[in-house]
Amino acid sequence: MFGLAVHETLHMHEETKERATNEARINFKKDQALRHWVASHGGVYVPVDAQTPPSKYLSNEPERDIQTPSGRHLTLMNPAYVVRQMSELYAELYGIGGHITSLKLLRPENAADDWEKKALESLAQKGSEVKEFTNIKGEPFLRFMQPMLITQPCLKCHGHQGYKVGDIRGGVSVSIPMAEYLAREGHERLTHLIAYVLLWFTGLTIIWLGGRKLLYSMQERDQAHEELLKYKHYLEETVESRTVELTAANQKLKYLSLTDGLTNIANRRYFDELIHKEWQRALRKASPIALIMVDIDYFKLFNDSYGHQSGDECLKKVAMALNVEMKRSGDFVARYGGEEFAVVLPDTELAGALAIAENMSRNVANLQIEHADSDVSDHVTISLGVTSVIPVQNLDVGCLVQQADKALYAAKEQGRNQIRFFSSKALAGKRACETPK
Repeated sequence: MFGLAVHETLHMHEETKERATNEARINFKKDQALRHWVASHGGVYVPVDAQTPPSKYLSNEPERDIQTPSGRHLTLMNPAYVVRQMSELYAELYGIGGHITSLKLLRPENAADDWEKKALESLAQKGSEVKEFTNIKGEPFLRFMQPMLITQPCLKCHGHQGYKVGDIRGGVSVSIPMAEYLAREGHERLTHLIAYVLLWFTGLTIIWLGGRKLLYSMQERDQAHEELLKYKHYLEETVESRTVELTAANQKLKYLSLTDGLTNIANRRYFDELIHKEWQRALRKASPIALIMVDIDYFKLFNDSYGHQSGDECLKKVAMALNVEMKRSGDFVARYGGEEFAVVLPDTELAGALAIAENMSRNVANLQIEHADSDVSDHVTISLGVTSVIPVQNLDVGCLVQQADKALYAAKEQGRNQIRFFSSKALAGKRACETPK
């Protein structure tokens, strides 16, 4: 019960932080929408007053200040001017502060505070949002900042600073007061605590009532105790025996479902499961993954000449000759179908995969399995297609298999008993299907 209460408390606190972060993101998007709207219209004209004097940073604009036919004096506000005034008003009305700032200031009044300087430095390095729960004048706040990117209209005022479209000009800092959020969290925590106390009290009451009932039946229980112990022992032995049998049966069933019955190596189902897992792991780590597709040369002719029993023996020996090169725990070879095998090598670049492929070709040749009908040798040989890639987000594992399969096809088309490979370092767009070497 205590552990559950602690878990709920931590969960509520994380939800509080997430709600505050979402509000900060919404405020940032609101500011950006307003900025883009003003920029799309080339600025907006408003009446001149004490709060909105003509901007000295727009003094080079020939139409910064205009007068209407009725005599009203209007001044031009650019996106930064509009967002700044709106942020100040929003902070006054709702307590949520907003601040446009940069490490390359055009307006000194926009200078960053200590937290914002660190956030801007982080944005310059990583380009993603920065947030921290901290205090401002003793009050809890969420400090949040996202980058502000240069668009074409921005160059009108900031082009002389050396910016280009797409550069990070600075950031929009949002300060969310946490007092209301924390108060709501405290109320929810108290409600949950009361519920847990009631549940705990109810449980104790049920236990107490049950205990009284047990006391009343003590005599009958004592009389039946010995018989129940014997029966319990019998049940435990039966359950243990059945559990052992079921565990062994399940392990055997799993082994059979993932193992090729002829060669005793992984089957196609196991290959499909494992290569997807290894692909995702390589994608997360940005590490290479290699695939070797293997085909026994002229195997149909071997079967026709020597019989299917000899063909089965050949498959077993070739499988073992390939499997002996699996040195690491993550490497595995699977029977892909018929006389075709697939070898998956995580964390392996092309050079390493080619070395293993050469060893496999040599191992099979050293078996010296007679094959009089082969057009490339008097003994059994193999053709191999090799590829090694670093996965990227926009493609799946099917493209890796396609590369290796096309390399194998090239090896067979160019005479068999050889190795062909793809040289691409990473999958990207249509380069996945370039010509094998």
